[in-house]
Amino acid sequence: MTVASTGLAAKRLKQWGMEYQSSVTHSASHAGYYPDALPLTLKLTFHPTTGKLYGAQCIGYEGVDKRIDQIAGLIKRGGTVYDLMETEHAYAPPFSSAKDPIAIAGYVASNIISGAMPVISWRELAEKKDEVMLIDTRTPPEEYSFGTIPGAVNIPLDDLRGRLTEIPADKPVVLFCAVGLRGYLAQRILMGRGYRNTVNLIGGYKTYSATTAPVPKPSPEVSSPASGPLAASDTQSASANKEPLKINTCGLQCHGPIMQVKKAMDSIAPGQRVEIVATDAGFARDASAWCATTGNKLIGQQEEKGRYTVLLEKGDERVLVPPLLPLPEAEGKL
Repeated sequence: MTVASTGLAAKRLKQWGMEYQSSVTHSASHAGYYPDALPLTLKLTFHPTTGKLYGAQCIGYEGVDKRIDQIAGLIKRGGTVYDLMETEHAYAPPFSSAKDPIAIAGYVASNIISGAMPVISWRELAEKKDEVMLIDTRTPPEEYSFGTIPGAVNIPLDDLRGRLTEIPADKPVVLFCAVGLRGYLAQRILMGRGYRNTVNLIGGYKTYSATTAPVPKPSPEVSSPASGPLAASDTQSASANKEPLKINTCGLQCHGPIMQVKKAMDSIAPGQRVEIVATDAGFARDASAWCATTGNKLIGQQEEKGRYTVLLEKGDERVLVPPLLPLPEAEGKL
């Protein structure tokens, strides 16, 4: 994994008393339809009115250096977020997308500056959560069952126009989805209907769940996650020892992996297994909570170079499953 930064981070801007705004975007390292695209997260800091670039931070497995190099060059020349939107790239599917991650970051930043997308950060939301109405706009119910922000109401984007009566006009409304796009579209619908106090959670649930998750205590015995295939224990049933159904969801964004898992689990009998390989870290992290709400069983998981392998066993559909488990509110957050 590569972590890179350039310019001034938000913490330093706060220390210096400089006015700033920030954005967080989640993109793929190259075109999603080309195999093995890996996640890439990019955070920008910039002036809230002029858009002058102050800094950037990027983390991922591929293409991090290239993006930070380009942004560093723009900062050196006093560039703005609008320059990111117009930066020219050598486009080829194995290396980039038609709309590069830094261009996407520029589009999002420009929407924040123009007021087209008022936003709230995960830190701000953590402080104001009890004062707002939280709306989870993720569309498939399977996404919602993988975890959500405590107190959120699931009003899918596709159903929003028909459920406006459930949304108060006199209370702040925070919209969110997986990474921010559907939250933005829902926000535009509400703003078009006269709602004036709406904000979109920047970076979506993917950022919020990662930043507020409990920090695990280090284990004295740590085995390599890439040490070998996920093995079945001696106490597991005979049906579990059969070759699992294998599906590859690498490169799929938002609800892609979840929908593939749902389809695979529906096609097998109780006791049989599905092995999923994904590049979405959130999917692997939330698999345990999803199993708890659906009656399925998480057998094991491992990570190797940004690819997460999760082994699931289908539970007995006749067993009553507990209600949705919200994201745990734990101390010692990142």
